[in-house]
Amino acid sequence: MSTHRVVISIGSNSAADVHVPAAMDLLRHSYQGIRFSTPLENEPINFPFPSGPFTNVTADFYTDESPEAICRNLKDMESRLGRIRTKPFDGRVAIDLDLIIWDSQIMKDIDYSRPYIQAGLRELGININTQFNMMKESKSEAFFHAQPNNWNCAQSIQKGLQEVTGMTDEEIEA
Repeated sequence: MSTHRVVISIGSNSAADVHVPAAMDLLRHSYQGIRFSTPLENEPINFPFPSGPFTNVTADFYTDESPEAICRNLKDMESRLGRIRTKPFDGRVAIDLDLIIWDSQIMKDIDYSRPYIQAGLRELGININTQFNMMKESKSEAFFHAQPNNWNCAQSIQKGLQEVTGMTDEEIEA
């Protein structure tokens, strides 16, 4: 069984009725067992270009791939589906595929906070906040007053989040 839980977002504001289903098909072929939320039509949020509504979908699956490999695969799919990254940008997005969560690690905070992502997570029955907090607590507890460092509560939490924050043991100790 694959070990990493992944949540991605799918979005389009240009021929979304064609691009979103095509992206879903490519994703089904790449990631067995992928699940999709119901497509939602949304007005653009903080989008600095004139645009019609976006169609957004949240998807989740399990994989053994690294976040870097997933991102490369998603960008390749975008290109295959007609995503153009030339300047000047006119505001049309054929397809946008983003890695939002990998192993309960929120990779894109701003995207994660969007209402359509939260709605998709609810529909798919995913409560990342609970899973993420449980992961932090269980990891952190293992370091509390443990040898050789004998870390206090705050230091134990920092150690439990070390993969996320990138802090060194020396910085935690300080």
